[in-house]
Order: sequence, then structure tokens, then C-alpha cells
Amino acid sequence: MSTVPLVFRFQDRNILYNGQAQLMGILNVTPDSFSDGGKFFDFDQAIAHGLELAQNGAQIIDVGGESTRPGHQPVSIDEEIRRVTPVIRELSRQLSVPISIDTSKVAVAEAAIQAGANIINDVCAGENDPEGMIAVIKKYRVGTILMHSRPLPADAQRGDLAAQAICDYFQQRLRSLCAATGLDKEFFMLDPGIGFAKNLAQNLSTIKHIADFRALGCPVLMGPSRKSFLGHITGHEKPMDRVWATAAAAAASVILGADVIRLHDVREMHDVLIVAEAIAKAD
Repeated sequence: MSTVPLVFRFQDRNILYNGQAQLMGILNVTPDSFSDGGKFFDFDQAIAHGLELAQNGAQIIDVGGESTRPGHQPVSIDEEIRRVTPVIRELSRQLSVPISIDTSKVAVAEAAIQAGANIINDVCAGENDPEGMIAVIKKYRVGTILMHSRPLPADAQRGDLAAQAICDYFQQRLRSLCAATGLDKEFFMLDPGIGFAKNLAQNLSTIKHIADFRALGCPVLMGPSRKSFLGHITGHEKPMDRVWATAAAAAASVILGADVIRLHDVREMHDVLIVAEAIAKAD
């Protein structure tokens, strides 16, 4: 576990990551997310769940209005805004924890920020609409989570080579975005993208090489929650049956240096992170 302190800045706030990982609670305002689609599609249910996530220990709430599961149905910009902005507005009124908007669409990101979001969680790392996303990041000085979700090069299929290719990608994106926005690396967080365009070996190696990603100078977020790679290991086909497997991946991620763990089961995973941190800090 790395003890090098790193800062994540967003607007006029910042978080110091110095060996104590945070929980990011997932709030999907969608009818079709792979694990909890439809459960919190209703406004009142979404608000209640967001408040519950914070009460159970989530230090960031990640609100999403479009599923990113394989084969998901695309959502229009207007519909995505309609889903997320009322929820973000109400949660930001009731909570002091940062709220991130899980989107790669510029108009959705801007509407969410205007409603109270502080952070953009972009599965496309700003590449869906580079100029537009750069303009929004620069205008609002928001923190941005950059995920690696593109297919890996043909010569980087082995686990350790895949991790190096992800590092190379992050270095390129950080150089480009820092230069274009005028913001330093402290405004960015890195998500290696477990479950996105990666096979089982690459997903496992991504967790194993967290320290390499963190060495780039930005905090690292890991999102193993209920994902299919855990099912490949355990044989559990249903996402809801992968909670214990998620706990193992979350604990390993913390011990290996992750700063934020993005999870559905916040209450259950709160103690997992505490114990994993205690082990990592021993001696």
C-alpha cells in the first residue's frame, strides 16, 4: 500500500488520499443497469438510496442515468438529463459529500454540474467529445475521473503488458487534458476500467498493478462491484451473488493502494475497507 499522499481537487474543495481509501456509492437512475437496473429509477427511491449510501459510509455518491453494461440501450441526452438532474439537485441540497455524474456526454455533464455535481466520472476519459468536455472541465474546474475503456493493443494482451498499455494511455490523456484545461493533475483521478474491454487475466493484472497507475501522480479508483470477471472466477452468474467476491476484490484493491472503491454494497463493504486498511498499515 502506497503512503505517498495525493490530492484530488474539484472546484473549491479537495480530498487528501494518504493511505485511507474512500467508498464511492453507486446510484443508478436507470431501468437497465446490469446489477440494479430499475431499483432506483423512481425519484423518491433514488433520493432515499442516495441518503442511505451516505449514511452507510459512502464519501462520494456517483449518479448515473445511462447503463454502460454490454449491449445497453443508448439514452438520449434530454432523457439522461431528465433522469439525473433532479436527483443530483436534491441530494446536493441534503448532503455535504461530493456528487459525481457518471456520463461521457458533455451536455449531461454540464447540466449535472449546474444541478450540484462536483465531479465528472467519464468512462470515455474525455474522448467522446474532447473539445466539449475540455470546455466544461475548464469552465467549472470540476474534478474528472478518467476511465480506460478502449480495447488494448494486440501486443499488450498479457496481463503485465496490459497494465503498461493502460499506464501509457493515462499518461497521454493527462498530458493532453492538463495542457488543454490549464488544470494540473490534482484535478484528475484514474480508473483502469475493470470489466471494460479486458479479459479475465487483464482484469486481475489491473488490480495487481494499482501501484503503477498511482505512480502517475493521481489517485486511483477501482470499480470491481459485482462484475462478470468475478463470476468467471466463482461461477456465480447473477450479479447479486457476487457480493462476497466483490469484497475480496475490494480488499485486495485497498491493500494494493487504491484510493477510492466504487461499490453498490456500501454498508457491507465499509468494514471490508477498514480491515483491509488495518492489514495494509501493519508493521
